[in-house]
Amino acid sequence: MSNDEIRIVCRYSTSSGFSIEGMEQGLLSLAAFLRNPAAADRRTLMRADASDGYDDVIPSMVVIHDADFVRIVRSGEAIIVTGRLDLLAILAENVESIASSAPGEHLHIDYHPDHYYLREDTEPVVVTKI
Repeated sequence: MSNDEIRIVCRYSTSSGFSIEGMEQGLLSLAAFLRNPAAADRRTLMRADASDGYDDVIPSMVVIHDADFVRIVRSGEAIIVTGRLDLLAILAENVESIASSAPGEHLHIDYHPDHYYLREDTEPVVVTKI
């Protein structure tokens, strides 16, 4: 497992899920990590304060390939992203679209019935370009 840093900040709230913020290069690095063909990999995320109504800052992310829809959850001190490689690529494309947008633009990643790539037990995520 690699432990290279991705220059994004991930905050977590038990009531609202994850908030991921980053500048263009950090979000592009996140998208590349989601597409990584390694079966399981970990990256360190930037440190920040747990402010603005969030309980914690999550210091690492793990991506694991499996045969299911994408699932995003917290496990201890990590945000865990699992799913089929082709579906993780869709998530990566969505992150790339925010990376190329104007600062302040954001993307909500939320499960709804019949969602085409998220599992029902996925926690909500907001990805924001800063």
